[in-house]
Amino acid sequence: MLITDCKNLKILTMKKDLCEIAMVLDESGSMGSCKSDTIGGVNEFLKNQKRIKGEVNVTLVKFSDYYKVINDAVPLDQVVFLDDNNYTPSYSTALLDAVGKTINIMGKKLADKPEENRPEKLIFVIITDGKENASREFTRRQIFEMVSHQKQKYNWEFIFLGADIDAWGEEIGVSLNVNIHKNDLSRSFKGLSHHVLGLRMSKLFDLKESFDASEEELDKKLDNIDDNDEQK
Repeated sequence: MLITDCKNLKILTMKKDLCEIAMVLDESGSMGSCKSDTIGGVNEFLKNQKRIKGEVNVTLVKFSDYYKVINDAVPLDQVVFLDDNNYTPSYSTALLDAVGKTINIMGKKLADKPEENRPEKLIFVIITDGKENASREFTRRQIFEMVSHQKQKYNWEFIFLGADIDAWGEEIGVSLNVNIHKNDLSRSFKGLSHHVLGLRMSKLFDLKESFDASEEELDKKLDNIDDNDEQK
């Protein structure tokens, strides 16, 4: 990706084929009903990102009324996967705080890097099964403005998955909202895998291609996807 710095009259180049993926994962008590499927789905999503070429760094955070980082911009082949010990749903849903903190952390890390080492793409995924009910640091308006700024100025891609709720990401500036179901998480995470792989390859898959397809269809799509594939 080329960016013109008009003030200094020079061309700045992002690092090609480098993608940062940030996942903000709900660990509130209600997620306990789908704990195993969430663990399996997130882990499969991470493994599926190895299906195409390109460098990927992963930031994986979980939140309840607390905020904990599992992977902090870790290369894809070094990620810590979820298990019964590091994913333990409890308490409430401070989603605004989790999103705000993650945007600030990611933004600072990238700002501190030389331009040529910044990622060509940044994909930010939010997964929750509930409404905001516990944030103390950030408001909806603040998050809306932060998300909108990152989208418009830096081309960050945001995806909001709502499990057994109406995905309410539009309230915080996220236009790509998907309703998923707790009893169908395996298929949903495969759909997420397919869609994110498409974003990384600059292929604009329709949401229905990724999230309305059957699990069998998604398995075939994922098996066939690569840098030269033209999905239909």
